[in-house]
Amino acid sequence: MNTSRGEIWIADHRRSSDKPVAVFIHGAGGSHLSFPAALRQLPSVAPILVDLPGHGASAGPGRGSIADYALDIEALLDALSLDSVIALGHSMGGAIAQCLALEHAARIDAVILAGTGARLPVNPALITGIVEDPRRTISSIVRWMW
Repeated sequence: MNTSRGEIWIADHRRSSDKPVAVFIHGAGGSHLSFPAALRQLPSVAPILVDLPGHGASAGPGRGSIADYALDIEALLDALSLDSVIALGHSMGGAIAQCLALEHAARIDAVILAGTGARLPVNPALITGIVEDPRRTISSIVRWMW
C-alpha cells in the first residue's frame, strides 16, 4: 500500500463494511504472521494486518522510534481513507497502538493490547544475544512471544 511515508505491506481482509476495522500491529522483529491464525480471522472485525517498515514484506529501514511507526500507521489510515479503527498491538505494536490513541484519539475507537506496556525496556543480554548468536536468540524470543 502506497502511503505518504512510503510503501507498507498489508493483508486487507475487510469483507464487510458493517464490521469495525481492526488494524493489527506486530512487535519488533515480527510481521503480520506473528498473530495466531485464529486471532487474524476474528469474525467480529474487519482485519487489516500490517508489516511495519523494515519488517516482514515491507521494504525499507525500520524506524527509530515508536512515534515514527505511529506516523506510518496514521499515513496508512489516510491512504485507506479510514477515519476510525480499533488498534490491536502486540509488544512493540502495543506501544505503537498506545501512541496512536494518545496522539490521534479521534481515529482510534478502541485499543487492544497484548504482551506490552507503556515502557518496553530491553534486557541487555537480549541485545548481546542478537549480536553474538542471532539464530538461537531469535528462536528463544519466538518461543516466548505467545
